[in-house]
Amino acid sequence: MPHIATRPGLLPGCSLNFAFAFVLRKACPTVVAGGWWRVVGVAVWLGLLLAVAPFATAQGVGAPPAPVDAGPSTAPLALLIGEQHDQPDHQRQAAALVSDLAAQGRLHALVLEMAQQGASTAGLPREASEAQVRAALQWDDFAWPWARYRELVLAAVRAGVPVWGANLPRSALKEAQADARWDAAIPAEAWSRLRDAVREGHCGLVPDELLGPLVRMQIARDRSLAQGMAQQLASSPPARITVLHAGAVHAARRTGVPLHLAELAPAFPVRTLAVGPDRSPADFDERRPAREDPQADHCAALRERGMPLPGRAGAASAAGAASAADRPPAVGAPRPAAGADGTQAAPAGGGSGDRPASAASSARP
Repeated sequence: MPHIATRPGLLPGCSLNFAFAFVLRKACPTVVAGGWWRVVGVAVWLGLLLAVAPFATAQGVGAPPAPVDAGPSTAPLALLIGEQHDQPDHQRQAAALVSDLAAQGRLHALVLEMAQQGASTAGLPREASEAQVRAALQWDDFAWPWARYRELVLAAVRAGVPVWGANLPRSALKEAQADARWDAAIPAEAWSRLRDAVREGHCGLVPDELLGPLVRMQIARDRSLAQGMAQQLASSPPARITVLHAGAVHAARRTGVPLHLAELAPAFPVRTLAVGPDRSPADFDERRPAREDPQADHCAALRERGMPLPGRAGAASAAGAASAADRPPAVGAPRPAAGADGTQAAPAGGGSGDRPASAASSARP
């Protein structure tokens, strides 16, 4: 067995001390002139260095840690990164991880919650302008501020890696909330957990009888994201990584995309990573701490103006309301509420509520 595979003790170094002492006595007269105690002392230090060096190498001392441990499998890997959308450090860390994977030649594709199905940078050159990238992804800066996700998206594009949108089209949201088939699309326990997350994300202001349509939309979004991931995994070379970047509830094992990947892409290993606040180990394989910026109290704003509910302001209003599940309640000054998919709940009564509110005023998961 190679020595590096075992933890070396001090004995190997000590066994070399006398050999070093003999060599030093012949080769280094100045050392010998100081007496045998100096010869033995130098030999001991040299022996210790040789004994510890393999251990330091085995532990990776002095080398940067690999950003993702894909394990021994050569199958393509699905890496799900869960963020809170209103925390800039979450996007910064995700961008750094994607950049590292691309630099190592391990990144196959980047799939985003922030762009809709069918949108992609595939075919764009590495040097494409930001305007070209945004146009290819049909980027909605009103819902997803480009400034927050620019670094993440361009990390893939500049490496020649395609970026794919996978979120459910806004036009399909109203249909999803009315489709009772989504109620049985995930296990009952997962459905209850997701319902609780939606309720908490809406400050307990949504009546229980109206939570169902919001949960259905969240499940429909998860399915759409999983379909996008499954398509990329199916075309991935061995040992490459396909990254999904989405809100934390979408990325969680017990409530989100992994439930659907188990059906749509069962042959591919899935790893979940949460950036930011503590999350359950049952949902995420790894959590990376992040700087958390103070956020406004969206619950105060909702109580003041009232909760937009399904059916009052169209599909976009319901979509915004459904999306608070990914975001833990924030503290600070009031601001409009945002949801689990990162869109803001539209004002009751319609009008501009047909689309998510501006980035400047919305808090996101």
